[in-house]
Amino acid sequence: MLETLLIAVAAFPLAYLSSKQVAGTLGTLFGKTAENVIVTPQHFMRAAIMGGALLTAAVLVSSISIMRLKPRQILTQME
Repeated sequence: MLETLLIAVAAFPLAYLSSKQVAGTLGTLFGKTAENVIVTPQHFMRAAIMGGALLTAAVLVSSISIMRLKPRQILTQME
């Protein structure tokens, strides 16, 4: 979980910094001008909260089988 969150802490701000340019490029594909594309900090917060929730859910779902085991069972399977 910590590994995933550390990557997310670096990835979300980088995505925010590049989002205006990417949104402008995608906007021109759909007929909008790049100047009319607005990415606000509220958009970033929504995306970060939803992304964090999705990352947490993905890590928890993928580790269900390991959480069911006792520590001794995990160690014997590692051998």
